[in-house]
Amino acid sequence: MKYPVWFVSLIVCVAFCLIGSLKSASGEEAAPERSLFEEFRESAMADVHEILFVVRKPGTDPHWYANFSYYAGDENTYPFPLGTGAKMCILNLDTREVRTILETATGSIRDPQIHYEGKKVLFSYFPDGQKHYNLYEMNLDGSDLRQLTFGDWDDIEPSYLPCGDLVFCSNRCKKWVQCWLTQVANIYRCGPNGEDMHAISANPEQDNTPWVLPNGQIIYMRWEYIDRSQVHYHHLWTMNPDGTRQQVYYGNLRPGLVMLGTKPIPDSEKVVSIFSPGHGIREHSGPVAVVSPKNGPDAEDEVRIISKDIYSHRDPWPFSEDAFLVAKGGELQLLRSDGREEVLYSQPQPEGNDGWWVHEPRPLITREREPIIADNTDPDQTTGTLILANIYDGRRMKDLPKGTVKELLVLETLPIPIHYHGGMGQVTYGGTFTLQRILGTVPVRPDGSASMELPAMRPVFFVALDHEGKPVKRMHSFTSVMPGETTVCIGCHESRTEAPANEFDSRLFELAREKPIPPQPIAGIPDVFDFVRDIQPILDRHCVECHNYERRDANVDLSGTWNILMSQSYLTLTWREMFGDNRNRPQSDFAPYEIGSCASHLYELIEKEHQGVKLNDDEKKMVRFWLDSGAVYAGTYAANAHTIQDYYYESPLEPDKNWPELAAMNDVLSRRCDGCHDARDRRLPHRICGVDNGKYDPYRLFNLTAPDRAAFVRAPLSQEAGGSGICKGEDGKVVFESKDDPDWQKLLAVVARARHYLTDESQRFCFAEKIVPPRPYVREMIRYGILPPDHDYKTPINPYETDQRYWQSLWYTPPAHPAKP
Repeated sequence: MKYPVWFVSLIVCVAFCLIGSLKSASGEEAAPERSLFEEFRESAMADVHEILFVVRKPGTDPHWYANFSYYAGDENTYPFPLGTGAKMCILNLDTREVRTILETATGSIRDPQIHYEGKKVLFSYFPDGQKHYNLYEMNLDGSDLRQLTFGDWDDIEPSYLPCGDLVFCSNRCKKWVQCWLTQVANIYRCGPNGEDMHAISANPEQDNTPWVLPNGQIIYMRWEYIDRSQVHYHHLWTMNPDGTRQQVYYGNLRPGLVMLGTKPIPDSEKVVSIFSPGHGIREHSGPVAVVSPKNGPDAEDEVRIISKDIYSHRDPWPFSEDAFLVAKGGELQLLRSDGREEVLYSQPQPEGNDGWWVHEPRPLITREREPIIADNTDPDQTTGTLILANIYDGRRMKDLPKGTVKELLVLETLPIPIHYHGGMGQVTYGGTFTLQRILGTVPVRPDGSASMELPAMRPVFFVALDHEGKPVKRMHSFTSVMPGETTVCIGCHESRTEAPANEFDSRLFELAREKPIPPQPIAGIPDVFDFVRDIQPILDRHCVECHNYERRDANVDLSGTWNILMSQSYLTLTWREMFGDNRNRPQSDFAPYEIGSCASHLYELIEKEHQGVKLNDDEKKMVRFWLDSGAVYAGTYAANAHTIQDYYYESPLEPDKNWPELAAMNDVLSRRCDGCHDARDRRLPHRICGVDNGKYDPYRLFNLTAPDRAAFVRAPLSQEAGGSGICKGEDGKVVFESKDDPDWQKLLAVVARARHYLTDESQRFCFAEKIVPPRPYVREMIRYGILPPDHDYKTPINPYETDQRYWQSLWYTPPAHPAKP
């Protein structure tokens, strides 16, 4: 097995430590070792006399990103220790005295950044009595505290730009994490007093810890999971301060790490970062890693882990390639490149009130301003240009004959206005988390080049299609253009360490002279698919005659009947692995024709005219584009949490388990069914509307469209009475001979009550065009201005139209110019 170089380096460090311990134990005298403080003060820290840091309690949510604003289900519940206070302090290295320059009893302080001149500090802060972070600035003696940004939003992780502007992350983007209960922060920019605030990132997920590199670009962590695992990819990207030229810096093919708190190392091309393990640890904890970009974004041997403790370090500050300042629990530490640690300061813990950690250590030094990169945007434009030089100049594409790719399908990954739990909701069952809008197609020339006009500030990705419309290659990331930007891709996942071919300059010059082509809409295809609306009618016309809940040829039910989660047909297609998508796996490097509709067993059956079934061209096109846009179920995020029971692990809107029907049903199951059905017979570990011990499979058993036809009530009922008679006791007799049996009526009552709950009691996403969304969805839509402030939470809405208005509200619009006198 091949191990990553950084992992081998970690093992070697541990081995050296063990050898040193054995030598000491054997009686060998070790030479006296100088303290790291003495060593660093003679070299890397010679000009450092004071260290600024923040003291506050650590977060309560285990996720690395859940450290601001409220949870989805309750706007008064927060993922961090709200109301516990914080303070900003300065440690004098000569006297070891600590002075406090700002303190709050119930508020919070975070993310300080020292100005280039070393006289003031920029930070995120909410004072006593407030709940949201804004940006503040003050002198280092604690004077002249002034607020820079305002509003009930959270502005965090700010940095100074060399031009005087500020860059920071904010949930003003009005998005939520698509796999958790917390909000998204994207990168924003504003003037030195908070003016001219605007987003420079279109990420539907988190951006974090932006910092300026020596060349004037911004390095930051970008989290994304376009058609791949949501917990594996959180890598380093760079952009210009105007948002242009966004490109990967390191880690796009290195899953299983979160790269945070990255800063450039002085007099080096390298950076230092926290490689928080797995899906990340709270407070951005993890080992300290040194990264070099010289061999491209995927070179494992360009990462060196220097921490012995791979879980606890935070917020590294590099003095050199060998000397670092870090936070660890309640301590400030010095860390050497060989992994040796030394405590510089330990935060006193008040009696009976422990758990105070130190955060974000910053030396009070002056810094040279980085070069100012000129603004390459035109704020009056609503589009930008993306030029593709050669689609065949890329990973696993070079063996394809020129001319194979005829066009690019342009898709937009759509942000979510709120999320209730950790799963896909009603978007898919184990597939993509994100809805995808089809913008259209753009032609690719025979030589593999293309020039396209894309809407500005919209996260888009591409599927390369051949002359039959089959997907050749799929992009598992997103790109975006800023207003008026012209940017270039060399190829499709090209190597970042190779120079472009000689003909690149001439091809680029030729393409730049041509007018870019906007995506052309596809006739007869919806921009956002909905399975029930767009695909189920095709199944009804061609498949359900044989594959229904009664006949079930090949044990397949493609009827549109509703169970307690989704329609039976969609779940059946999922269980039978008919889609050909990535199914939420970490993999993202596929060979041509290995993913998408061309790899779908469903589409294979359609092309082979299974059992003589012939779809017309329009129906085939509908199914193909549905598969290639994520094979989603509900075409609206308002449908999430709209089931009796969620398929993941949390359903905040599960019905009251005190239903009298549930108690009566459990009694019947215990007396007349549990003898055969125990936990070992379960195929899915979920309850059935409150049934204890996970003994029954709710998704296959419930039919909410026709309760008396549900397998749950038909299986134990005799064939003479209209059942299937499958369930029989030890005596060989069917459980229920007649529908008149009071116990059978109790089972039927639960299915009927579940249907009534979805349709009449809660008006959920099942049988109606208009629904009553969960309260948090309505709350956020009011907050965003999509629904009016006086909207009644119990009033049904059209979820498709509401989502569309939300997405359109995020589209870039040029700033208003003052009227001429």
